[in-house]
Amino acid sequence: MASEDDSVAPSPSGDSEPFNVEGYARYRGRTMISRLLFIAERCSDPESQMDALRLAYMKIKRTEDTQLHRRVVKMTNGRLGPEYGLDQAWIDDVDRRMAHGKDELQKDVSDAQYRLYEEGIRRALADFGDFYYSHGHLADAFEKYVQSCDYCTTEDNTIQMYLRVILVSIELGQFSYVSHYADKAMKASCSLSPLTVGKLLCASALAYLHGKEYKLAACKMQSLCMICNL
Repeated sequence: MASEDDSVAPSPSGDSEPFNVEGYARYRGRTMISRLLFIAERCSDPESQMDALRLAYMKIKRTEDTQLHRRVVKMTNGRLGPEYGLDQAWIDDVDRRMAHGKDELQKDVSDAQYRLYEEGIRRALADFGDFYYSHGHLADAFEKYVQSCDYCTTEDNTIQMYLRVILVSIELGQFSYVSHYADKAMKASCSLSPLTVGKLLCASALAYLHGKEYKLAACKMQSLCMICNL
């Protein structure tokens, strides 16, 4: 008998009828794609699975992430027809642009380091991290974002870089880093906006949930509700 964790989730509508996949995945960017792939993996309704994979395929082709493209093609397993197959020409084109972009960004970092210009180094490393993130190279993005933190010269820059580190850490499933950088961000400034505080509280709550520290997670969410006047 399959365990509860291994079971396939039913349609969120509570019955066997298909549901609005695009409406259920109301997110943007990589988060939306991750949600669509989650639906495709867990939903028991075949039509909804195919809708999720079809939409994920189209969304991924608007990105630079060839790894996600390969993943969704493998998941479709030819069930959506040849037009949703592996697009090797697109992959090769993305890889060529990535190689060129990587060289340019490395040159920007080296130039800023040569001039000992801290803000220039920070921006170049942050751009490098964004570049890796857009291509799905999350570990490399994490490394560049962490490096950029050492060159922040203002509180605002520090907070923004911590938020990027937290985002990538969540996607990598590295929740010890999520908790660590959320705590650092909360202590980095006394004038954080309510939106930023809300993001940090959510990140901390996720880290506590992952560690099964439910009481601490609830405290963070309660603090968030107070900020949102809920």
